[in-house]
Amino acid sequence: MKRFLIAMLIAGGAASYGQLINFEKETYDFGSIDGDAPVSQQVPFENTGKEKLIITDVKASCGCTAGKLAKQELEPGESTFIDITFNPKGKTGAQRKSVTFFSNDTSGVPKAIYITAFIKQTWGFGTGKVTFVAQSGKYSTTELPLNIENNSPHLMTVFGIKSNNENVTIVGAQPLEVPAGEVGRVTVKVNPEFMPPVRYTSALLSAKVRIGDNYASRSVTVGIRNLGWRDYAPVEEAAPQIEQTDPTATPFKVEGSNKEGSGN
Repeated sequence: MKRFLIAMLIAGGAASYGQLINFEKETYDFGSIDGDAPVSQQVPFENTGKEKLIITDVKASCGCTAGKLAKQELEPGESTFIDITFNPKGKTGAQRKSVTFFSNDTSGVPKAIYITAFIKQTWGFGTGKVTFVAQSGKYSTTELPLNIENNSPHLMTVFGIKSNNENVTIVGAQPLEVPAGEVGRVTVKVNPEFMPPVRYTSALLSAKVRIGDNYASRSVTVGIRNLGWRDYAPVEEAAPQIEQTDPTATPFKVEGSNKEGSGN
């Protein structure tokens, strides 16, 4: 324990006199952003030590890129910066990326700063999952709304929404145009004559859209829940009974029969 404390004191003393990289901030939050365009941030840092600081390398995690350092060698008290770019394309939800600096810092370990952001979906189904419920052979409703949100700064055109289940269809004009930042709506309809013989079944709705010059597709599940499914379950027919014979039994003999060619 004493050796450990002595080592820490020595290291602390060396850090106060040697070279030391110090960041103005260790976390940069871009907040809520769209998933279309990259965002950038200038990251300043300083040599707060007493010796020359030399940056040997800067590595960014997936989704981030680090620009060229304005200066790689910093005298005591000198500062510089680097531009960091984060590309949100293909990502959604909360993100946390790191940028690691390798140097001759007296601590002997690389130092990192972090980039955080929440990426909004460029477009999506705002109502999420749609579920129809049937009981006693009747649906509580046969039509439900389905919202399509356009979170982009461009006009979105929905070319069509297709269902993989013929009992679930889309009611509404197609193609559908949804202005930037607005919500379009279509109606999902279930065939009232269709009663699934199981407790739950589903259909998959697939939409293809164009936003600006880009094309994209996405799917959403429509559920059908039959609370009285046992009333519609098929009854299995009993298998026909086949009479079995005992192979060891004596064959039945007809009275008065003779072997061919025999006589009395």
